[in-house]
Amino acid sequence: METTQFQRAITFVVWAMTLQLAGTLGYFWLEGWPLHDSFYMTAITWATVGYGETRELTSLGRFFTVGLICASVITIACVTGSITSMIVQGEVSGTFIQRKALRMAKRVKNHTIVCGAGKVAAAVIDKLLARGEAVIAIDDHHPSVERLRQRHPQLIVIQDSPTDELVLAKANVLEARHIVAATERDFDNLMIAMTCREVNSKLRVFAVCQDTAVASRLAKIGVLDVICPYQLSGQTVAESIGAK
Repeated sequence: METTQFQRAITFVVWAMTLQLAGTLGYFWLEGWPLHDSFYMTAITWATVGYGETRELTSLGRFFTVGLICASVITIACVTGSITSMIVQGEVSGTFIQRKALRMAKRVKNHTIVCGAGKVAAAVIDKLLARGEAVIAIDDHHPSVERLRQRHPQLIVIQDSPTDELVLAKANVLEARHIVAATERDFDNLMIAMTCREVNSKLRVFAVCQDTAVASRLAKIGVLDVICPYQLSGQTVAESIGAK
C-alpha cells in the first residue's frame, strides 16, 4: 500500500512538471513570448499566486490560461492529497503493527526476550527461532526494527526503549524464562539486567558487553553469562595461533 501511494505521488509530481512544460510551450507558441516570460507566466499561473499577467494576453491566451489554472488546481490537490495520505497511512500502519505486537506479547509465556535489534541481537534471534523458541524482541531504533521485521515477519517486535521497566512489562517479563541484553550500548545492557533481576528474580539473564568493567558489574548482579565479543574474538585467534 505504501509503495502504491509513493508511486502515485511520483506520478503527480511528474504531471506537475509536464504541466509546467506544456504551459511554457503554450505561451511561447500562442502568444509568441520569449521562453523565460512563458516559463514565469506558467509558474505564477499554476501556483495561483496572483501576480498578474506578465504581458498582455490575447483572447486565445486567456482561454489557455483558464485551462492551465483548472489543470493546476487539480494537480496541486492530487499531489497534496497523495502525500498526506502516504504519511497518514504510514503512521496508522506503524501504530497497528505495534498494537498487534503488544497483544501477542501478552499471551506468550516461557519465552526469551531479546533487547536489541543490532547484529549481535539478530544473530541470537536467528538461532533461537531456528530452534523453535518463543522470542520477543525490543528495540527503539526504527531502521533496525524494520530490518528485523522484514527478516522474521512472524517475530513479535516491540519498538520502544528496552531499558524502560514498563516496556519490559509489555513484553510479559514476569512470564519470561530468559532475557538477553544485547543492545549496542553497555550501560543500557547493565540497566536492563538490573531491572530484570529486580522484577523477576527467577529470570535467567544473559548480556553482551564490550567494556570489561561493565562486564564485571553485570557478573556481580547475577547475570548468568556475560559475552564480550571482542575478548572472545581475541581468545579465539590466540588459541588458533597456539594450536599451530
